[in-house]
Amino acid sequence: MASVSAILVLLSSGCAYHWGYSDNSLPGGYTLIAVPVFRNLSQEPGIQVSATTALRTQISRNAKLRIVGINEAPVVARGTIRTVDIVGSGIVRGEEGSSFEDLPKNATIYTRYTVSVHVDLSLVRTSDNRVVWSGSTSASEYYPAPQVQSGSINSANATYNSSARRQAIAVASERVLANLYDSMTEGF
Repeated sequence: MASVSAILVLLSSGCAYHWGYSDNSLPGGYTLIAVPVFRNLSQEPGIQVSATTALRTQISRNAKLRIVGINEAPVVARGTIRTVDIVGSGIVRGEEGSSFEDLPKNATIYTRYTVSVHVDLSLVRTSDNRVVWSGSTSASEYYPAPQVQSGSINSANATYNSSARRQAIAVASERVLANLYDSMTEGF
């Protein structure tokens, strides 16, 4: 009972910790921001849309900020997707005595893939094109590879693989943009 009372006292004492999303400011105290579609330098088609949406979602959760058109905004968030890397891991080889004896000898399949998304973001003042803030980071997410069953190994489910890859890319994009947003708004 004493520990419950202590926790209640700490929570009601007005300490600096807040639950949920915080309403941090942009550098320079700006409240209006434009977020045009990111540039995509990767080989992953369409990722610029999900990355832009992820940043807009972060900004829209902040009661102090409002997304406006580029002609109305004193600052513009300019994003660039640098790379999207997909790396296989968890190697299974076709060898005698393995559960994948039906694989051709020395064939290799992956049991999971890791998707890494690298994004650059800068906050540019529209009046003089001066960069007010910039940051760069990456985030990763994994997904299991399509499961190939022993005995009927002729192909894996390409639809699953495409769907799982896109979902992992979306999660990694959301994570990287949340990190960049937090970095951009901390302490301002």
